[in-house]
Amino acid sequence: KESLTMMLFCFVLSFDAMVTFMTVYFYWGYVSNGLEQYYGMAFSAYFVGTMIASPLLGLLAQKRNLWEAATISLLLCIAGNAMYFCSDIPDPGSITGIMLFVFGRLVEGMGAAGVTLALVYLINVSDSNERLGSMNKFRAWQFWGKFLGPCLGTIYLYIPPVEVGGVSFNPATLAPLTTMILCAITLPVVIMFGRNIRMKKVLEKVPIWKDTEAQQMVKDVVKLFVVYIASLMSLWMVFAQIMPIGVIFFQIAEEDPSSIWLIYIPPMIGAILGMILTKRVIVPMKLTDASVLVGSSAVVTLSLVTFIQFQSKEPAWIYFIGCTLLFLAFGILSTAFRSIYSVTVGSSRHLSVMMSLLFTGAALGQIIGPIISS
Repeated sequence: KESLTMMLFCFVLSFDAMVTFMTVYFYWGYVSNGLEQYYGMAFSAYFVGTMIASPLLGLLAQKRNLWEAATISLLLCIAGNAMYFCSDIPDPGSITGIMLFVFGRLVEGMGAAGVTLALVYLINVSDSNERLGSMNKFRAWQFWGKFLGPCLGTIYLYIPPVEVGGVSFNPATLAPLTTMILCAITLPVVIMFGRNIRMKKVLEKVPIWKDTEAQQMVKDVVKLFVVYIASLMSLWMVFAQIMPIGVIFFQIAEEDPSSIWLIYIPPMIGAILGMILTKRVIVPMKLTDASVLVGSSAVVTLSLVTFIQFQSKEPAWIYFIGCTLLFLAFGILSTAFRSIYSVTVGSSRHLSVMMSLLFTGAALGQIIGPIISS
């Protein structure tokens, strides 16, 4: 029951991270009334929230318990999506609508930071020799949420808008509404069954700034973050612009964005192929994590060249190849990095905080990338 609860929790937060991607670009254009040049900044507000909340939720899970941190995460997710939903109500271009959009993304990202709790749970219930399998399970939980999110977002594109009492239910607002409903369903499940989750007890509680072992671990983690932040920054410089680039490639009109689902086919294909390649080829070959990390980083770099050379007259197949390779290689890169990171963290008494810092570093790269791309 506890495992299924955390799987549902991880699925919902991963779903939330992706369901709005189908419409967020056009939604920002409507809410801001043409301030598309600031799209990257508005887009990255989500990851600012993740960066802020991730270590705080990890600390809460360490000091208190996992289910309380998960409950707060879901409540933040509901609040953020509610603000994002309501940003459609004021007149386009109004400061109220823009603030609701940006702060909604910020608070939504704070709630989504709770996904690190699912990873902490899996590590907590597994031995060190099962760590890689636990991370693969975590990746699978995330994948289904990130896969079904865009799928449902695509379906919403074919539903005509309906206005009720001055509130518009359209593809852009149905996405956060769905997340709010899923979070509301998950909340009592987490409260009911999450109480039974017991974290491994630490006999000697030493503050991290007084723990010599933890201090050395932090130094090693900082070194790893240089690689991880740089790679995520590069990826999200492209990913934040996948929507506008894809719109040009596939000549999608703002008046009829129903074919926008084409943009997300390459990332999904790449992610699936990456998981298959990891399980069927890389793991049986028993390659070292370092060699996998270097090899996948090289492929990521090569695929980024496709977008660096991007011009509006390029054929669509270039987008498909470049984007598929990018997400295939990056999925493998992330798996290798998490494996190295888990070995570095080991069985630290500060496991919850250390794992949350992994998502903080990821969020930092996801913030810098979209801002630079703007």
